[in-house]
Order: sequence, then C-alpha cells, then structure tokens
Amino acid sequence: MGQDDFDWRSLLGKITHDPQEKARLAEAMEVSPVTLTRWVSAGSRSGMKQGRLPRPQTHSLRKLVAALPNYRNRLIPSILLEFKDLSEGDFPQQTLQRMPDELMTLPAICYEQVLEAAATLSGELRFTTVCYHIMHYALQQLDPEHSGLTVTLLRCVYPQPGYKVRSLQEVLRIGTPPWSLEREERWIFRGAESLAGRSVTTQHTYAINNVRIYAGLLPTAEEDEYEVSIATCPVLLHGRVGGCLRFASTQVDYFTRERMRLIQRYGHLALETFGREEFYKTSDIELRLMPDQRIQKPFLLGFSRRIEDVLAQGNIINWMEAIYMTQHLVEDDLIRLAQMKEGPL
Repeated sequence: MGQDDFDWRSLLGKITHDPQEKARLAEAMEVSPVTLTRWVSAGSRSGMKQGRLPRPQTHSLRKLVAALPNYRNRLIPSILLEFKDLSEGDFPQQTLQRMPDELMTLPAICYEQVLEAAATLSGELRFTTVCYHIMHYALQQLDPEHSGLTVTLLRCVYPQPGYKVRSLQEVLRIGTPPWSLEREERWIFRGAESLAGRSVTTQHTYAINNVRIYAGLLPTAEEDEYEVSIATCPVLLHGRVGGCLRFASTQVDYFTRERMRLIQRYGHLALETFGREEFYKTSDIELRLMPDQRIQKPFLLGFSRRIEDVLAQGNIINWMEAIYMTQHLVEDDLIRLAQMKEGPL
C-alpha cells in the first residue's frame, strides 16, 4: 500500500483489532478505548457516507504519532491530508529521554522469579521459564512505551565430539509491535556473519546505532525490515560463554549508554538460563558462516520431522540427544550452503 492509499484511521483499526494493543494505545494517548473505536468507525465507508468524521484534538493526534513511532513517516502525511489546518510543526520529533537512575536497576521481582525457577526447575522447563522471565522484564523495562523493541536469546549449539562450537541458535524471542507480543520459539542458526557471533567470540557487548547506514567493521548480516539499531550482550560465567542476548529497536540510536548498562545486568542474570556445562572457553569456539534465514527456512521447517527420523532409526532413544543430532545434521547442511555461496577460498 503506497502513501496515497495510506489512511491513518485504517491503520488504527488494524492495530486496535488486538485488545491488548488497543488498551495500551488508549492508555498512552490518555483517551478511552471507545474513542479509538469511534475514530476508526467514522473512517469506514458507511461512516464517510454519513459525513461522520469526528475531529480528534490536536494533542491526541500528536500522542497517536508518538505512540506509534515506526509509522510516523506515514501517519503524519495522512493526518495532514485530512486536517488541512495542521502542519508538520504540530508533530515535533520525539527525542529519546535519558533513563532515570532509579530505572537502572533490575526489578526485585525479576530476581525473585528467575532465582526461584532456577532453583526448583530442571531441564528444558527450567531453561524456558528462566529465559521468559528475563526477556519479559527486559522488554518491559527497556521499552515501556512500546516504541518497537525485540529481545532474542541465542545459545551455543552443543558441539559434536571432537569439534568446537560452530554456531549459535536463536531459541526464544519476544517483542513489542511491529514484532509479536507473544513468545516465539526460534530455530535460526547464526554464526561468524552475525553481531551475536562477534559478541560471543570476543565476550564483549556491542551496539550499532543504525544498521541501514552503518559502514564499520562489525557484522550486520541479520535481516529484518523493522530493525534500525541493534545491541548484543554475551552471557558469561567465569570467563566462559553460553550464548547471547540480542536486542533490536525500530529507532535510531536507541541503545544509549544507560540502556547498554541495563542490558549488561540482564546478561549477568541470564547465566541462570544455562547449565554450567553449557558454557565454553573461547578457545573451544570457532564459529562458521551461516546463510541468511531465507535460505535456512526449508531446513528449519523440517526440523521436528528430522528429530523424529533420528529417533525412528533406533540408535538414539533420548529426546535431547536426538535434538543435538538433528542440530548437527542441519548445521552441517547450512555450513556447506554458506561455503558454496562464498566460493573457494
């Protein structure tokens, strides 16, 4: 849909179709959810026929644009087209505010829930529960206005006997719109071409202010149409690394010094996500290149079926061992594909 076809009321209708987003947007704009519904209904074909186009207050339209920053460049022209007495000057660019010092500490309830889950649960249940608590509170604290942020946990892929760690795998991701608010299970492999890979191999945090114009030496191979700035933080324990937290924002320069310090604190707590045997010395890590996720998709769609095939062979009866075997098989395939793309050295 081009800008000529774009209508702010139609966009509002799509967004408020989600009850949670509708409540969030109404709260951010300090209006009733019924008011949002009325604005949307008035923009429908039947509403326009009856000439019912209620005029929102200018300050409400300004709050609408501020609450949906990733749509700003399309919202404003559409609003100005309908309300001729307004101008771009009525919608000043929002600047990122420095986080107050009192918000630079992780909530006590986050520590409580993480440590309780780590102490009472085991296996994959422990992993997913601890992971979810950390990601939920990180997202809530780093993006309270839902300006558009996602957080992903990656873990080192358990190496085959005699091999070093050759890749990372995205495990879970949650975000605020335009990403999904629901927890997503992920299987995507990342390697030396990714910023997460660089963070793991060097055991350093990184931030890139604008991936669309960045021309430095850090890798930016991950592809997502909504990502503008990204940050990564390794998960460390006594000089060993188990994985990485990766953040992405729809805004330029989102990862300020204060936010990076907060991300590091979540990275410290994330060590409870892994078992102690899942941390590796840097000398045991040698990440390979991985193809982009579009190329990976056919292999990942069949991941569960390949696990079942491994179990059906009868040589392995343990579910986790079958997962490890399948990871290695897919990893081998993806490394070969990446090598074919790169060509002979």
